[in-house]
Amino acid sequence: MRAAPTVCSASSVEVELVDEPLVTAIANGDRTVGEDGTFQLDACSTTYDPDDPTAPISYAWSCAVVATASQCTDITVPPQTSCVWQLGQGTSGGFLKAGVYLFSLAASKSDERTSTSATITVQAGAVPSVAIRALAASKQNAGTLSCGLGAAKVHAEGR
Repeated sequence: MRAAPTVCSASSVEVELVDEPLVTAIANGDRTVGEDGTFQLDACSTTYDPDDPTAPISYAWSCAVVATASQCTDITVPPQTSCVWQLGQGTSGGFLKAGVYLFSLAASKSDERTSTSATITVQAGAVPSVAIRALAASKQNAGTLSCGLGAAKVHAEGR
């Protein structure tokens, strides 16, 4: 090479960056809830742009009754700036009677759009809540029986 006599060769590489698609999901996915309680559909930590984590994202929520494929009534859809939808008795989102519902989310950012859904089964009454706590001793002896602590509650209220 005349310009740099100590260099014996040169090379070049072209690199093309590929845009990663928008990622979306509803936390906790499909589930069963009780009509006497509340539940939350949350896409805050599960919807993002891998290329730009701080990019503003719009959320378009919808609900359909699975048995009839009709839109849910008597509920309030959150604004497009909200990644959370709180539903159930006493919430601003509204109350759902026992049945099976398909909640859909279309997330978008400038020219990208993706969607996901979760099936929520609403049962009459309340579903049991289960809590599990850690044992008092952090290390168990292999020769000693271990017991876990747990609790389950059903708020029957006259049922």
